[in-house]
Amino acid sequence: MKLKHLLVATAIVNIVFGISFLVAADSSMKMYGVTMSPDGLTMVRYFGQSLIFAGVLAWLFRNVAETGSQRAICIGYLIGCILGFGVALYNQFAVQMLNLVWLTVALYLLFGLGYCYFLVSGKK
Repeated sequence: MKLKHLLVATAIVNIVFGISFLVAADSSMKMYGVTMSPDGLTMVRYFGQSLIFAGVLAWLFRNVAETGSQRAICIGYLIGCILGFGVALYNQFAVQMLNLVWLTVALYLLFGLGYCYFLVSGKK
């Protein structure tokens, strides 16, 4: 696998989830078993916007060839994956026990392992 493929996958997943949270915040949260107040839905929409932002950046970064830039990109996305994994795992065990949350845990874990692989191996 090339870093380009991981960045494209990151872009697709982030943009798809981001659009769902931005456009259908209430429905998206109900799939997670959460009923939100209007203020909470506003925060979900901001989260959706942030996911789209991260997805667009991943898409734009997919053709970066300079090694230092690739390393910085991998470190940034790895930190995001570690934080997201921690939040999702906490949410699964301390707040909700839903199967859909396991998907979120798995996505953060898999993408985090992917970025870690490229950092450790030095492959492009």
